[in-house]
Amino acid sequence: MLKSKFLTKKQKGVLEDLFSGPLTVPEVLEKWKVTRKTYFRWHAQEFFASEFRRLLSIVHSESELICARYSAEVAMKLVSLTVAEKDGVARMACMAVTNHPSRKSKNQIVVKNLPEP
Repeated sequence: MLKSKFLTKKQKGVLEDLFSGPLTVPEVLEKWKVTRKTYFRWHAQEFFASEFRRLLSIVHSESELICARYSAEVAMKLVSLTVAEKDGVARMACMAVTNHPSRKSKNQIVVKNLPEP
């Protein structure tokens, strides 16, 4: 939070609206009467860029937490759909379960390059 004291009131407001509301970037800039050129210039400033990255990191962490919290329920629902009455639904669920990225990464075999004899 120390870095935020070096931001202007307008910069703080733009960041707050970007990361806490439903407004898009153009809508936030219009609300605060900031041009895109100024907004891009702010990103070149150390304190603004640092605060932007910090807030972005927090939002990403929250998103990961939500996904982690519900991943078991989603997986159970997806597996239950593999026996659905409709063939199309069952087939798509089977494909989603077998092709899930986390499953692939766990099942890949790592081959090390061994020196030739």
